[in-house]
Amino acid sequence: MARARALPETSRAAFASVTRKGLRDSQLRVLRTLGNLRNGGTDVDIARAYHDSGLADLFPQTPSGLRTRRRELADAGLVVDSGKRKRLHTGRNAIVWSKVRNGV
Repeated sequence: MARARALPETSRAAFASVTRKGLRDSQLRVLRTLGNLRNGGTDVDIARAYHDSGLADLFPQTPSGLRTRRRELADAGLVVDSGKRKRLHTGRNAIVWSKVRNGV
């Protein structure tokens, strides 16, 4: 008879990082950061606000990681394209993302 193996420590930590809403802590921090931006924000704005808030010191995430978390939140319907665009320092227009009102 096969014996059930105990979950490795990393699996237990991953399981514990999922909130009751089904979001990981990293996603929740990005969602809250976006929610703190009054008029929504581009991925650049989200990264700047995340780092300025001090969260990056405690829970480091790269700009690429933050974009990935924002994309996951958009796929989950918690973040939407506001329809607005903002010109970046590169001269390109970027989507302004907004947190859905009844989101987490």
